[in-house]
Amino acid sequence: MFPTDAILNKQEITIMATRARIGFETASGVILSVYHHFDGYIDGLGKELVTNYNDVNKAYSLVRENIGGYRTILNGDTTPAADWLDGRLKSLNRNDYKERGDHWSEEFLYLWDSSKARWTYLKIGAGRNFKRVDLAVNRINQAA
Repeated sequence: MFPTDAILNKQEITIMATRARIGFETASGVILSVYHHFDGYIDGLGKELVTNYNDVNKAYSLVRENIGGYRTILNGDTTPAADWLDGRLKSLNRNDYKERGDHWSEEFLYLWDSSKARWTYLKIGAGRNFKRVDLAVNRINQAA
C-alpha cells in the first residue's frame, strides 16, 4: 500500500526514528549538544562518529556548527531548533547530561570525552555509565 492510499483510507502511518543526542565535553566539563533525529543507534550514528568524526577538532566542529538546532541525519541539512530546544540543552555538565537523558525523547546519548579523546555512548534505560562507541561498533562488525 502506498502512503497516499493509507491517507485516503484514513489509516495511521507510523514513521519511526532512533533519536539521539550528540554531545561534546570540553576540558572544563561543559557539554555542548545537538539533537539527531534518524539512525541514532550504534551501527548507524555511532559508526559514523568513530569513522568520520574521531578526533577532537572534527567532534567539536560537528557539535558547535549545529548547536541550537538539530540534525535529521548526520550528513544532511541542519534544521533550525524547535521552540522546546532551548539554551538549557546547550551547556550541561556530565551528570546533567545523563539525568536529562532520562527525560528527553532520545534513545542514545553520544559524548565526545575530551579527556580520553574518544566517543562514548549511553543507551537510555540500559545503565548509567558511558561506554566506548568504538568497542561497540567492533562487536557489531564481528557478529555480522
